[in-house]
Amino acid sequence: MAAAMTPAGIALAQTTGLEAVLVSARKLEVDIQDASVAVSTMAGKDFDRSNVVKLDNFNGYVPGLTIAKNDGAGRVVAIRGVGWETAQNLSTQPSVLVYMDGIYVANPFSVGTDLGELERVDVYRGPQGTEFGQGTTGGAIDLILKKPSLEQRTGDVQVSYGTYSTIRARGALNIPLSDNFAIRGSVQKYSHDGFAEIKGGALDGYDLDDADSMTGTLAMLWKPTHSLSVSLSAFLQDSDQHAAAQKSVDDPNPDPRQVTQDFPGIFKLKNDVFSATIEWELPSGMTFKSMTGYQQLKKRQTEDGDRLNEALTYVTITGFPYQPNNDLASWDVLSFWDNNSDAFSQEFNLLYRGDKVDWVLGAYYLDHKNNNYFLEATGSAPFSDSADELANPGPSTLPPFASVLNFVEDRTVTRKDRALYSQLTYHINDRYAITAGGRFQDEDQRDESTQFWNCLGGPCPAVERLNDQKFTWKAGLDIHVSDNHLLYGLISTGWKNGGTNPGARPNPF
Repeated sequence: MAAAMTPAGIALAQTTGLEAVLVSARKLEVDIQDASVAVSTMAGKDFDRSNVVKLDNFNGYVPGLTIAKNDGAGRVVAIRGVGWETAQNLSTQPSVLVYMDGIYVANPFSVGTDLGELERVDVYRGPQGTEFGQGTTGGAIDLILKKPSLEQRTGDVQVSYGTYSTIRARGALNIPLSDNFAIRGSVQKYSHDGFAEIKGGALDGYDLDDADSMTGTLAMLWKPTHSLSVSLSAFLQDSDQHAAAQKSVDDPNPDPRQVTQDFPGIFKLKNDVFSATIEWELPSGMTFKSMTGYQQLKKRQTEDGDRLNEALTYVTITGFPYQPNNDLASWDVLSFWDNNSDAFSQEFNLLYRGDKVDWVLGAYYLDHKNNNYFLEATGSAPFSDSADELANPGPSTLPPFASVLNFVEDRTVTRKDRALYSQLTYHINDRYAITAGGRFQDEDQRDESTQFWNCLGGPCPAVERLNDQKFTWKAGLDIHVSDNHLLYGLISTGWKNGGTNPGARPNPF
C-alpha cells in the first residue's frame, strides 16, 4: 500500500485583464484565478499551434509534470516527482491518473494515444480524492473534449505537412439540429516516417519510431430544459505502425538513429472511450450529476529484446534443462506482447452552492479487467531466413523457429473499487473560507496468473486476492486579500493499492 500527502501549500493568485479560463475546482466550474487548487490549464488551440499531438509532447508546458516512455509503448507520468515505478505490473495503479471529461481512463497505455480535438487540458497537482471519482496520490490530467454548441453550425479543416513526410489533418463539424439538440464530430489523421531505422541484415531500412493513426470524436448534447442537460461522447483511436526504437548500449553503430537489430517491432493500439453525463439542476438549489464511462483498449506489440543482431548478442540462460552449463543464446525476442483492457465506471454526485456553504457528496464505482499476454523466446541459432516473416510477424510465423521459452505470462487483474467522498466549504465572511473533505475507498482485486513455472509444484493458474479500505482527507484555508488576489493553503492526502504478484515462483531447475 502507498499513501501520499501534500505539505501545507501557500499560493497567491492574481487576476488580470486576460480572457477568463474556467476549470473544475471543488466540483464547481470557476475562474482559474479563483480556484484554490494547484492547477494548470492549456487550451486545445494552443496545442494545435505548438503541434502537441500526444501528451508526450506536453513536457515543459506544466511545472512539475514529466512524461517519459517505458518499454517503447508505455508511459510513466510524474507530478512533483510522484510517479509510477512499476509500469510492467498490471496490479499497481499509477500515481497520476488520466481522465477524459472527468471519466477515468483506466489503462495507462492510453496516455500514449493521440489527443484529437480538445477544448483544453487541466493538470491538477497533488492528491485529488474529493475532486475526481478515482482517487490519486500524485495528481490528475483531465482531457476536455470539444463540446457541441447549440448556437450555430460551424466547421473547420486543418492540414499541415512537415519533414519526415509528417501529415496532420483534421476536420470538425458542429451541427445544431434544433434549439435543444446538437452534435459535433471530428476526424484526425496523423502520420510520419520513422525517425530511426534498422541498419544491416535482412531488415535493412526497416523504419522505427514512425506514426500512423486515426482519431475520431463524436459528441451529442441534448438540453430539453434550462435545468437539464444530457451529453454523450465517443473517443475512438486506432494506431498501426512500427515500434519505438530502443538502442542498445552495446550497439556498435555510432549513429543514434540507426540500430543494429534483427527482429522487427510492430505496435498496434486501439483505444475507445465512451461517456454519458447527465446534469440536473434541482429546484432546491442542488445539482445532481451522473457520469458513466466505458473504455476498451487492445494493444499488440513485438520487440527485439536483445536490441542487437545475432552476432553481437550473448544472452545468459540459466536454470533450463535444455541448456545446462549456462550456454549462451544468441538472440532474445518478444514474439508477442498483447494487452486487453475493459473498464466500466459510474459516478454520482450531489452539489450545492450557497451564500455561506458549498458542499458535494459523491459515490463512485469502477470495474476494470486488464489482461497481459506475453511471450519471450531465446535461442542459439538464427530464428528465420525469411525477411518477409520478420517484417510481417503474426501468430502463424512467430516464433518461426525452434526456440526456448525464456518467459511466458498470461495474467488477468480485475479491480472493483467503491468509494464515497464529501467536501464542504464554509465562507466565514467575504474574505475567509475554510474547506474540509474526506474519502473512503474500498478496493477488491483478483490477480489470476499463469506464468512459466506456475504449473510445477503449485496451482495453475495462481490466484491472489487483495482487499483494502482507506480513509483520506483534505483541509484548506482561503483568504481573499483583495478583489484581485486570493491567498490559499491546502493539505491533502491520497492512497493507492500496493499490488499483487501471484505468478512469481522460484526456478525449480
